Amino acid sequence: MKLLAVGLLALILQGTTKPSSPAAAKAECKPPQYQLVNDFVDYQTGEGAVYLTISYSDTTVAKLACLAEVFEKRLHPKDVLVLIFHSREAATWFDPTGMSDGPGFRGDLRAQIELREGSATVRITPIGMMSPYFQPTWRGDAIIGEAVYDTRLPLPLPLTPHCRLEIDDRCLLALSTLQYPADLANAGIAGEVSVYVTADRTGLRTTVVAEKSAIPAALVQAAIENLKTWRLEVSTHATTFRVTLVYVLDGAFHGLYPDVAFDLPGRVTIRARRP
Repeated sequence: MKLLAVGLLALILQGTTKPSSPAAAKAECKPPQYQLVNDFVDYQTGEGAVYLTISYSDTTVAKLACLAEVFEKRLHPKDVLVLIFHSREAATWFDPTGMSDGPGFRGDLRAQIELREGSATVRITPIGMMSPYFQPTWRGDAIIGEAVYDTRLPLPLPLTPHCRLEIDDRCLLALSTLQYPADLANAGIAGEVSVYVTADRTGLRTTVVAEKSAIPAALVQAAIENLKTWRLEVSTHATTFRVTLVYVLDGAFHGLYPDVAFDLPGRVTIRARRP
């Protein structure tokens, strides 16, 4: 594969010219502003990968879909994967095998655009490419690893697209993987933590206020620290919601990693093995 960043930039610029008619203007989509970091596409075969950075404010489902449309029209891909990060460092040094990946690089992956001959998909990856689970959940179903967090949206988008994880019609773009703190599980500490969360319209500034309760402070702090990492899609307004994180110790659960079940916006259950 050849490094052809200039070629890709020229193709994309061709795809963002102004429409020539009112009808075209009405249908025009607005791709996000981005920085091309790595281009590993072989333009003869239409195969390869592209690594970009996009700001949180420009990372919306609609803009990602538009970017996919531009790429599809101009690259005529056979099999191209567009990986979208927020950190330039992560986009520069990301290793898909994980063998030489630096700290946080795989977790910084915020979205993917999968372009295959005749089809296109936008994938929102709130925890990046972390693969925290490698066995069936305690329910015995097929929801493992990133499937708990990720959203796949085929293109063209439905009239009202929804993410697997969303609040107030705003996709949850990033969060730290939910864990059951090992020291608390080993101590037999379980319970429910109810908090009020406010995300500003940018989705970047999040405040968390816990309700008063009699459960151990360490469990409350674990919940608060995770919720502070939540980043919502940009919106015209701030969003305030109440969510309860339920920490459950289950003698019948034998998984190596905790099972996480989302029922947003009101509830998230984190189930771990009882020691």
